[in-house]
Formats: sequence, C-alpha cells, structure tokens
Amino acid sequence: MAAMKDKALLEDAKKLRLGISPTTGEEVAGLVRDVYASPKSLVAKVLAVSVKPDDMKVTVKELPVVTVSTTLKKVDKKGAVLSFDVKGKVQRARISNARTAVTVKGAPAKRSDLKAGMNCSITYQGSGPEASKVTC
Repeated sequence: MAAMKDKALLEDAKKLRLGISPTTGEEVAGLVRDVYASPKSLVAKVLAVSVKPDDMKVTVKELPVVTVSTTLKKVDKKGAVLSFDVKGKVQRARISNARTAVTVKGAPAKRSDLKAGMNCSITYQGSGPEASKVTC
C-alpha cells in the first residue's frame, strides 16, 4: 500500500494510461478462500469451457483492410471519434494519437486538427472501430 503513495509510480502509470487499483492482502486472501470454497461441480464446468481440448482447432482469419472516401459529419472528443456516412449509413471510428496516422493537406497532423466538413479517406481493418489512417 506504500507504493500507492509513490509519486514516480503514479506518474508512470498515468503516462501509460494504466489504472491503479490497490488490493489489500486481506482482500486477496478472501478471493482465494472463495475460489477454494467453490463447489467442485462449478469448478469442473469452468474448466470444461476454459481449457482447450486437443481436438479443438484454432484458425486465424485475416480481416480485410477497408478504405472509404467520405466527408466528416461530426468530430467528437477533440478528434478521438469521427462520424461519417458510408453508403447512406452513419459510421463511427475511433482515432488513436499513437496508432492512427493522420494527414491533413499532405502534412502529418494531430487528430485534434480534424474538423467536421473535411473530405477524408479513412482506412480501417475489417469492421474494427479504430482507424489506422486518416487522410484529409
């Protein structure tokens, strides 16, 4: 619990956008007691759905990359969320400062530079909610 007062730790967690939720030793001990007190039938059911059987096959599906040309209808949260039309339907895309490449008039830009009414090309993978590239 003393670490929860460490300014360097708290600053690092804030920079990394990590939430800090301290748990006391008594709380952890209570959780462990609860788990061990669980009925064996419940534990067996949980294990049955959480452990991968040998005959289970896992496949990885590559999602298509989609690029749409559109006009931004709405820009929320300082550019963090864009609203635009695609084939008559309103779509929304999240814009990350770190993972989304934003370009305005041929120059690198920040998401806060995006404004409603701009004509843009938005690239995202599959039906994912986060754009990888926005070019206006």
